Amino acid sequence: ALHHDPEAARWALAQEEQARRALRNIVNTRHMYFYVAGRMLIGLLFSAAAIAKIVSFDDTRIALNHVGVSAPSFVLTGAILIELLGGILIGIGHTVRRAAAVLIAYLGAVTVLALVYAAVEVGLVLALINVGFACSLLMLVAYGPGRFSLERLLKRRTVLRGRA
Repeated sequence: ALHHDPEAARWALAQEEQARRALRNIVNTRHMYFYVAGRMLIGLLFSAAAIAKIVSFDDTRIALNHVGVSAPSFVLTGAILIELLGGILIGIGHTVRRAAAVLIAYLGAVTVLALVYAAVEVGLVLALINVGFACSLLMLVAYGPGRFSLERLLKRRTVLRGRA
């Protein structure tokens, strides 16, 4: 006949559940670090693109003028502001969803311009690159800033002030 100790079975189940919880915490922490690293790299990409446009402002303006873009200085300045501010906000984790949404709209406009003004092959390559960037931005719109972000820190401070 089979017999077992109910207390020992409960203890074994509790130990197994504790081990599962510990593993889940490790995995969640790892995901959190990867997410913040990815968010910061996306912000860095847009900030670096803006800085590159600032450094080569005249050359970029001339290139835009050459392909027929109206008011190239205005368009280039707008692009720099959108990329720099969006990149910084995403990088530090503040108003991430809004910044990502603005950058998605910006990438849509840039993609249309690339397809209209650039050579066919160049326009298609730029369109595919922009679709890739838009996909990463959609993830930010969906999941927000994550645990390590200025937005979360400010919310935590507001909650703590409300308790005081």
